[in-house]
Amino acid sequence: MTPPSFAPIPNVVLEAADDTGRVVSFSDKLNVSDLVSSFNMACSSPPSGSLFPVGEPTLGTCTTAGASTASGTATCVADADGMLAAIESTVVTCTATDAFGNKATRSFTVTVVKPTPPVFMPIADLVVDAEDPSGAVVTYALPTAMDAMSPTNATGPGTATVSCFPTTGSKFAIGTTVVLCTASDAEGIQATATFTVTVTCTWTSPLVSGTATAGTIAPFDETALAAGGLYPITRVQVDAGEYLNAIRVTYQQGSAAAASWNGGLGGALGTPEVVLEPGEVITRVLVGHDSYIASLGLETNTRTLRTLASSRAQSGPAITTTPIGPTSPPTCAPPGSNARLVAVKGQTIATANTGTMLLALGFVW
Repeated sequence: MTPPSFAPIPNVVLEAADDTGRVVSFSDKLNVSDLVSSFNMACSSPPSGSLFPVGEPTLGTCTTAGASTASGTATCVADADGMLAAIESTVVTCTATDAFGNKATRSFTVTVVKPTPPVFMPIADLVVDAEDPSGAVVTYALPTAMDAMSPTNATGPGTATVSCFPTTGSKFAIGTTVVLCTASDAEGIQATATFTVTVTCTWTSPLVSGTATAGTIAPFDETALAAGGLYPITRVQVDAGEYLNAIRVTYQQGSAAAASWNGGLGGALGTPEVVLEPGEVITRVLVGHDSYIASLGLETNTRTLRTLASSRAQSGPAITTTPIGPTSPPTCAPPGSNARLVAVKGQTIATANTGTMLLALGFVW
């Protein structure tokens, strides 16, 4: 006589809501057929609907999530990073017996893992420009949180449910707002993470340019490097020769600083600079130019004009000097706001005869 026939029974891997374990039902996973007679089903203790203990990590070689180790007493489980580990399991053996005494037996494991909070993937901070004095409506993508026992993948990392506040599409005020995100898995186990939304209010001046046209022109724009004013300017340097060959602005980011040269180096006059004191900000700029940029004058809220000049500006023919600064605050600026320089942009030009020099400068306030 033909014994009953079991369909394959997958190992059961679930997450506990706490350290006591989890009640596990597996009757729906048992699929048995008998072509001749009826049959009875019996499974070894603990039966379906029992409290299964939390398994501990144990020795065992793992290659596939959800598979049993060679010993048969542990199951391979993937964590949020996709790394496999052998976890102690409970072996359940079920026997189907038909009316003629024919038997079929199948075994599988039930593995209950410790409560594991979801893990957030890296979240980037956002910087946007204001739409009006009250701020800006900001739309952002919800962060991703991986969960070792997500309901989307019972044996490996999946995605947890994420919510954030303030929600995407909210109006964010000018300044920096902390967004709190919460990831929840199927058992209600949570993890939190934050990122910031900084709303800036900026005005960009037109470029002040020299008249030279022969050469390779390369633009640069440090608005993003300065995070729209989130990172204040602490130093302005130029490389000076016959004209200004290059400019470097330092933006302070907490204990770190970001700065890079734009243009060529090696001018005969070296690298004169203006170093700002704490609380000092640049409020007005004067750009001297003819064929190229020849000088850069800086006024601040605490000191008068200081000029970084090339030899052309010091002793050559008269150059054109153009003052730069917002003629009025941008529409997003709150009443009574004072403009300050937050970033520099411009163009360099490289020629075969004169090397690389500054051709144009613009400023973000």
